[in-house]
Amino acid sequence: MATFLPPGRGGLSAVADAFFNMRCIAIDYIDRKGVSTSREVEPQFLYFNIPVWYLLAWDRLRGAVRFFRIDRIKSAKLLEKGFRLADPKPFLAEAEEGIEVL
Repeated sequence: MATFLPPGRGGLSAVADAFFNMRCIAIDYIDRKGVSTSREVEPQFLYFNIPVWYLLAWDRLRGAVRFFRIDRIKSAKLLEKGFRLADPKPFLAEAEEGIEVL
């Protein structure tokens, strides 16, 4: 976790708001290789692996389940679009596989 930085308040607040109110968010994200992308996601789960929080979401750009480290979300904008909770099985399977990588 040498690259961990506490998440910015703006991004964290939007992620929490989107999660609790089941609304999509547009994020600007920087991956572990330093590549920046913009995504629209449905925040399905929050996952805590001390000291890092992760967003486990449906990524509308990729059409797949994805993990996002919250400290790597550089900006987040709450969208008007809502979503429904998805079947948790693919998300939990991804989380179990992701734990081994973490």
